[in-house]
Amino acid sequence: MLLLLFACSSPAATITTGPADGETLPPGLAEFTRGKLQRGVDNCYAEALKEDAALSGTATVTAVGSHGILKVEGTGPDPLVACVKDVLEDSRNQRTLGEGDNTVGATFTVTFTP
Repeated sequence: MLLLLFACSSPAATITTGPADGETLPPGLAEFTRGKLQRGVDNCYAEALKEDAALSGTATVTAVGSHGILKVEGTGPDPLVACVKDVLEDSRNQRTLGEGDNTVGATFTVTFTP
C-alpha cells in the first residue's frame, strides 16, 4: 500500500521570478507569486491535465509596465503559457503588480510537472 502512495505524485507548478529587461521588480512580487499567482496557475494546470494527462514543460512569461497596465508575453506550450498569462492579465492583478509611475517588470518561469 505504501508503494502505491509514493508512486502517485500530485501535479506541480514551480514558479521562479526575476527582473525583466533590466526593469525594477514590482513591490510585493514575492507575496503575489506565492499567493494569487501560485493558486491561479495550480488551478489552471489541474484543469489542463484533465484534457491532457501528460501535459508538462516550462512556460516563460514576462510582464512589463506601469500605472496598472502590463504588457504580458510568453513562450512555451500554449496551454501552459495561458495558465500563467490568464492570472497576470487579470485587471486586479495588473494593478497590484504595476501600480505607480515607475515601470516595473518581472519574468516568471513556471515548470509544470504532472
